[in-house]
Amino acid sequence: MGAFRSDPSILQILSEINDKVLKADTDNTYTYSPLEHALADDRLRFVNHAVLGLASGGTTNLYFENPQNSGVTVKAIVVVHTTDQGVMRTYYNPTVSTASATTVPVMCPYVSHTPSTPVKVYTSASLSSGSATIVDVIPGGSGRRAIGSTTAGLPGFVLQEGDSILIEVENTSSNSNDVSITVIWVEE
Repeated sequence: MGAFRSDPSILQILSEINDKVLKADTDNTYTYSPLEHALADDRLRFVNHAVLGLASGGTTNLYFENPQNSGVTVKAIVVVHTTDQGVMRTYYNPTVSTASATTVPVMCPYVSHTPSTPVKVYTSASLSSGSATIVDVIPGGSGRRAIGSTTAGLPGFVLQEGDSILIEVENTSSNSNDVSITVIWVEE
């Protein structure tokens, strides 16, 4: 050990290495959230379905499927916006028909980029069987008392390969209601 401390050539080499090492500014560090990492890695996806003027008693839905053998696990959140009262029902792994459904385009934050994804999303899917796993009431009102609502009735969920959900919103007010369903997810 004494030889190491007294050897000027080793100390000189260590000094030269130290001068070349990039120092970290630990006072101004920033920790990226998992969402920011997914954004940077191009793994963030989203869809939106909106109905303006959904009639009283009318329903709209969004069917979200991670197909068997997709190779990904989906971690997502659902956000529903309405301008009046309603009910949101969520069905886990329902039996649906997409024969007359409309495909919803999957988006990513990169404006000029069309994302590749195995996930399938449809609106107006026909529910054949399944019972609502989650039922969430969306508060409302009428006229100047209409408060509308933003609800995250399903704040987060994980879809393994072969899993699906159906999100259905029913307008329970006596007025027409604007409804939007947004799903934001990361594929891992």
